[in-house]
Amino acid sequence: MAQFIALVVRQFVIQTVGPIWNGDNKKEPEKLADCYRNSLRLAVENDCSTGTFPGISTGVYWFPKDKAAETAVKTVAEFLSQNTSIEQVIFVVLMRKMNCRSSLKQIDWNLKFMDFK
Repeated sequence: MAQFIALVVRQFVIQTVGPIWNGDNKKEPEKLADCYRNSLRLAVENDCSTGTFPGISTGVYWFPKDKAAETAVKTVAEFLSQNTSIEQVIFVVLMRKMNCRSSLKQIDWNLKFMDFK
C-alpha cells in the first residue's frame, strides 16, 4: 500500500500599521519597535516558525529607511533571543543599493544581501 504524506502549510498575514514620521518628536522608533514585537507575538501565538517583514512605515509614512531598518533588526533580534519558536525572519528592504548596504552595515548584524537587477 502506498504511503501518502500530507503537508499542511499554515499561512497567515499579520498586518500592522506603523507610525507616521514626525521628526522623532512623538517616539516613533519606540512605536515602530512595538509593531514588530506585537507582530512577532501574534506569530508565536499562531505557531508560525517564519516571518517576513517589509519596511514598515518607510513608504507614505516617511519613516527614514536607515532608522527603520536599525529599529527592525534590533527589535527582532532582541525578541528572537528570548523566543526560539521562530526559526527565520526575512526583511524586505527596498532602498538604493549603496544607501541600504551602508545603513545596514552600521547596525552590526550579520545580514545577507540579495541584489535585484
